[in-house]
Amino acid sequence: MFIAIAVDDVPDGYPRLAALIDSDINTRIYRRFGYYRNRLLLHRQDELAEITRKLDSLDKADELSCPERLYSRRDDEMEGDTCARLQLLQQLDVKMKDYDELLMREHAIASLTRPTRRDHLSYFNWVYNNKPVVREEYEFIYHQDDFVLIGNQEDAWLGCFVETMWAILPPWLLKVSFFTNPTPFISLIQILACLDLQGRQS
Repeated sequence: MFIAIAVDDVPDGYPRLAALIDSDINTRIYRRFGYYRNRLLLHRQDELAEITRKLDSLDKADELSCPERLYSRRDDEMEGDTCARLQLLQQLDVKMKDYDELLMREHAIASLTRPTRRDHLSYFNWVYNNKPVVREEYEFIYHQDDFVLIGNQEDAWLGCFVETMWAILPPWLLKVSFFTNPTPFISLIQILACLDLQGRQS
């Protein structure tokens, strides 16, 4: 026996909102927080720029006063952890890792599909009319241009296809189609062959 979570069968509040979001590929809509992601990127970017400016200034100063320090890392770092250039490079390494991670995260998020106006409006209307959570916690729906859609639209057509098959095909045919062969295309061939055979026998 199959178990499906119906939106109206779960408690109101966040459980029902989660069930609604999970019920359809087009309702898996979440805030991107694009403005704040770029605020963070700009902050990290300037931290790196500040460190690189200090490193460049140190290099130019040593070029005039102690050029030998630029020819040998070992000689430059003979004083150990107190070496100014080493300290700057270590800071740069830490900040660069943070910046790279944030940059790649933003790239991944920005590459996600944006929901259509229709999908957002449908989601907005359900949340606004049903008010599954308190007002302060559902106001995110007003940020129309700051959403991403989780999932692939190919999932949507496949789900619709399966639901249609369940609705129109008799139980005996479902047994030989969807459960005896895991390959959808072979299952489709089985369906057509069985329908043709049944038509010939009737």
